[in-house]
Amino acid sequence: MRKFFIIIILLFIINIFSEPLWTYNTGDSISTNPAIDSKENIYFGSQDGYLYCLNKDGKSNWIFNTQEILLNSPALDSYGNIYIGQDILYSIDTQTGFMNWNIDIRKISASPAIDSKGTIYIGNEDGYLYSITQEGKMNWEFLTNGFIYSTPVIDSKDNIYFGTSSGFIYSLNRKGELRWIYYSKGQLTSELSIDKKTQVYFGTSNGEIQILSQWGTLKQVIDTDKWIMLSGVVFSGEDIFYAGFNDYFLYSFDKNGNINWIFETNGSIYAQPALAKDGTIYVGSNDNKLYAINPDGSKKWSFETGGNIFSSPAISENGIVYFGSEDGIFYAIKDENGGLADTAWPKFANNNYNNAHIDKK
Repeated sequence: MRKFFIIIILLFIINIFSEPLWTYNTGDSISTNPAIDSKENIYFGSQDGYLYCLNKDGKSNWIFNTQEILLNSPALDSYGNIYIGQDILYSIDTQTGFMNWNIDIRKISASPAIDSKGTIYIGNEDGYLYSITQEGKMNWEFLTNGFIYSTPVIDSKDNIYFGTSSGFIYSLNRKGELRWIYYSKGQLTSELSIDKKTQVYFGTSNGEIQILSQWGTLKQVIDTDKWIMLSGVVFSGEDIFYAGFNDYFLYSFDKNGNINWIFETNGSIYAQPALAKDGTIYVGSNDNKLYAINPDGSKKWSFETGGNIFSSPAISENGIVYFGSEDGIFYAIKDENGGLADTAWPKFANNNYNNAHIDKK
C-alpha cells in the first residue's frame, strides 16, 4: 500500500509542475514573446508600457518606459541593441537601457525582424513594410494591399517574406524590390516559418497550412479543416512540425501532412510552440497553462498561471523556459531539456534573439 501511494505521488509531481524557478511581477498583462541575449539577460514587454530587462536570476537590470501598450515582441541585433514598439519603434541600448533613437511609424502590427547586416524590417496596419538602418534612418518602404500583422521572416540571402490580411504573401530582396507575390485565397491567420529547405509555411482562414518554395510556387496544401489563428509552426529535426489551433489542440504532422498525434488543452492555442533539444515541446494555452509535451505526444507536465498565455516561450542554453501570462507575471521554469533545439525554426522568430533570420541562432 505504501508503495502504491509513492507511485501516485510521483505521477502527480511529473504531470503538474508546482514551483517556478522565479517570477517577476509587472503592472499589466504580458502577451509578448521574450528574447534572450548571449549573457542570458531576458527582455520582454508588458501592457503596462514598459520594456523589461532581467538577469538570469530574475533581478531587474533596467526598465524602459515606451508609454505604449506593448503587444509586439522585442528583437535583438548582434550589436547590443533591442527594438520594440507599437506606434513608435524604439532602439534601446541593452547595456544601459537608454534609448538610441526612435522613429514614428504608427500602427505597428507585428514584431521587427533583423537581417545579417543589422537592417530592421517592420510592418504596420496601413500595409507598409519598412526597412530601417541600425542608425534609425529609413531605407525604403513597400506598400501592400492589406495590413501586415505577421512578423517578417528572412532567409540566408537576406530575402524577406511576409503576409497581409488580404491573403497575399510577398517576398522582397533587401533593396525592397519585389521578388514574387502569391495569393493564398484565404486570410492569413498565423506567423510565417521557414524550414531547412527555405520553404515558407503559414496558415489561412480556410483551414489550410500552405507551403511555398522560396520562389513563391505552391508546394503543398494540408487541409486541416481548422483555423490556425496565430500559432505558426515549429520544426523538429526529423521532418516533423507542430502547430497549435483554436480548437484547443496541438498537432504533430509528418512531412507529408499526416497527423502523428494530437494533444488536447482546455483553451485555444495562439502562442507559437517552442522546441527543446530533447524533443520536449512547450506551448501556452488560453486555459492559463503552459504545457510541456513529450515527442510522442504524451504530457510531461503542465504549469498553471493566473491568466491566459499568449506569450510564446523562449528556452535558454541551461534549459530554463521563460514566458509571460495575462496575470501580469513573467515566469522562469527550470527543466531538463538540453536548451533550445538547433533545428530550423524551433520557436517564434526562429531564435532567442527573436530576429526572425534563418541563419541566426
